[in-house]
Amino acid sequence: MTLFLDLDGPVLDTAARHFCVFRTIIERFDCSTSLQPGEYWALKRTGKSSADLLEKHVVPKLDVNSFMNNWLREIESPESLKLDSLQPNAYETIGWLAKRFWLVMITLRQSRLRLEEQLQNLALNQFFRSILCADPRIDSGWRSKSQLISQHAFEKDAVIVGDTEIDVRAGKALDIATVAVSCGIRTAESLKKEEPDALIENLVAIKDLNINALREKPRRPTR
Repeated sequence: MTLFLDLDGPVLDTAARHFCVFRTIIERFDCSTSLQPGEYWALKRTGKSSADLLEKHVVPKLDVNSFMNNWLREIESPESLKLDSLQPNAYETIGWLAKRFWLVMITLRQSRLRLEEQLQNLALNQFFRSILCADPRIDSGWRSKSQLISQHAFEKDAVIVGDTEIDVRAGKALDIATVAVSCGIRTAESLKKEEPDALIENLVAIKDLNINALREKPRRPTR
């Protein structure tokens, strides 16, 4: 069986990187926010967009387009990527998965080169048979991930593991099993609305799943 594993969220804790880039940009424009790191991440996990945060939590007002242009430049800089950390026991769990599945990474990143450098620095590259990467500037939605998967040679017997609605919808579009992980950028409540085949708290919990049985569950097509 092929297991498509999302990087940011299930494997990497990106909260520090996101908040640092957010704060750096608003300070660059002489703006300020009262949000603390935990508050910022809690809002992001409920699905609040950058536009929502700029509107309600940043003074004076900052143009969304200006913010996003800076965000795209900063979010994958080498300095920013160094702020990522492995989720608890993620390294050992990925090693466990690699022994049992054809493990393929699927992620949305602007720079494949910086992605590969990060994976090498974290010693994660050794576990993956393939790395599928698409630029979120082109399409950050579920269609982008579903296209990545459909272009990859794999048997229909597969599962996608991710932390957002994008991953669940991509899996449903291809009629493959979906596992949602709630330790990333979406809460368990948000992910439940997408009706994944399984919902787990963190990547370690995947060891307790009967992944093969997930293929037997009836699934609704994506919206």
